[in-house]
Amino acid sequence: MLTLLADEDLNNAILRGIHRRLSDGFVRRVQDVGLGGCPDATILEYCAEHQMVLVTHDVTTMTSEAVWRIRTGLSMPGVLVVRQSAPLRAVVDDLVMFLECGTEEDVASQILYLPLPGIAHQ
Repeated sequence: MLTLLADEDLNNAILRGIHRRLSDGFVRRVQDVGLGGCPDATILEYCAEHQMVLVTHDVTTMTSEAVWRIRTGLSMPGVLVVRQSAPLRAVVDDLVMFLECGTEEDVASQILYLPLPGIAHQ
């Protein structure tokens, strides 16, 4: 099962929604692992070392750093970018789906945007 690392700017309501659906600790926050205030490169390196997929709202700098890691051949377990305007339920549904059904290979070296297109959300 995947483990997610939420960066500092991720909406806490998303984390609460995941926690309501999955009681296990499959989502950590950068603050929980001592990375609060750290640069994007440090956070992505931590994700690579610990096989964690990053979840963020940061479509600019974090995705640029992830692209750089991919292009230079560095390990990059994946980044899930949550659109700021995305409906909360759709995002939580997609993240729970990733946690319950996803594998590391599904997201490795990819940047995916949530909510996923083509997925029907209620």
